[in-house]
Amino acid sequence: MGRASSRIRTALIVAIALQAQVAAAGPDSDFESQRKVLLSLSEFAEGICASVKQYGSSTKALASLDAQAQLKGLTKKLADVGFDAKGKYSKEAFEGVTQADLPRVLDSTANCKLKVIELYRDTLFPAAARANTSGETHPPHARAFPLDEYIDRGVHRVGGSLNVAVAVQGAPNAKALLDALHRALIEREMSVVPLFREKFRQDGTAQRLFGGDAGLAANLKLRDYVDSVLLAEFHFVGPAQAVQGNLYIREAVLEVHAIDPASGEVRKVLEIREKGGGATAEQSSENALTRLEQSIANDMSGWVWV
Repeated sequence: MGRASSRIRTALIVAIALQAQVAAAGPDSDFESQRKVLLSLSEFAEGICASVKQYGSSTKALASLDAQAQLKGLTKKLADVGFDAKGKYSKEAFEGVTQADLPRVLDSTANCKLKVIELYRDTLFPAAARANTSGETHPPHARAFPLDEYIDRGVHRVGGSLNVAVAVQGAPNAKALLDALHRALIEREMSVVPLFREKFRQDGTAQRLFGGDAGLAANLKLRDYVDSVLLAEFHFVGPAQAVQGNLYIREAVLEVHAIDPASGEVRKVLEIREKGGGATAEQSSENALTRLEQSIANDMSGWVWV
């Protein structure tokens, strides 16, 4: 019964989207292609909304392998019906919607499927986005990817050196770990490019690229600015443990992903672990973090990722 009702709801959603599109379509519109696209959108919306329920947030859902496969599948289906080849939509605008607007829509759980369909429908069929019962016109919903909000386009490569962009997330003191990574790279005669702005780390964009994301790497135009990207994620392994008397132990981990700026793929992974002790749980955490910072140079010295 549950599956049947889900199919009925999906059919209704597609019918609503088709009705809106037909109302705005001109005499030369390719209705069959539009029908196939909207059906593909409905399947994508079904899967991506289910992923949000599974992972608990849009950020985690979009970073998952399932979501990336769903997005690639949707792009392929669009190409199969000729949308990409015929220039019927802007690929840059489509990817911009995916990165900038999709997380916002997914975080609003009410009518998730319908909102996802409408979001992409407005990008693929801008005429439908502009049409309304009052006869007024509005600009399409889609917008170009806000590149300047995430990277500093004024940076320059250093000739004869490996140019690397670095970011750290999840750390209570990200600057200390970031500085340690910078020193380790400079010791290896590499150039650290201050490419990423603070928003890159704050709004979950760094987390998505950390998991590997070809579309996001293209939108950020990473290969225009650097030869490699290192994204690091910090976390403690559980709470501090009381081992004997007033002694506490805690383990800290820094996981570093080497991202190919051209493909967005995770090429190599380096995991740095250190334990710290102290008379209190807080002291053990601080000492673990300090020892982790001190270990970065040694662990990075022999790591080959390019």
